[in-house]
Amino acid sequence: MKTISIPSALHEVFGEEQTLGSLVGVLLAGSVGATAFYVLGADTLITAGILRTSLALLLAFDIAAGCAANFTRGTSDFYARRAAKRRIFIAVHLHLPALALLAGLPLLPSLAALALSIAA
Repeated sequence: MKTISIPSALHEVFGEEQTLGSLVGVLLAGSVGATAFYVLGADTLITAGILRTSLALLLAFDIAAGCAANFTRGTSDFYARRAAKRRIFIAVHLHLPALALLAGLPLLPSLAALALSIAA
């Protein structure tokens, strides 16, 4: 499949090149993740308010899409050549604790997941 050059501002997300199939897969994963979070957490989100719910859904999309992107060749190749950037990329992503706070979920499990991600 033909590769697409990724703009430099998005290299840390998608790498320098991606296939169209990978890009579609990443966006689909983000959409499915956000939808699942909304459906499964509707009873909690209904009391969170529109702003918090919107932010939580955006974070859920980003987490799911980011997970998928990390399995693509473009992203893997980018970070394979830049180990220090990979550690920084993981360390600055506080998505899980932020999502837990926005959705009113327990914070400790999300902090544990973040710590495991950083340690890995």
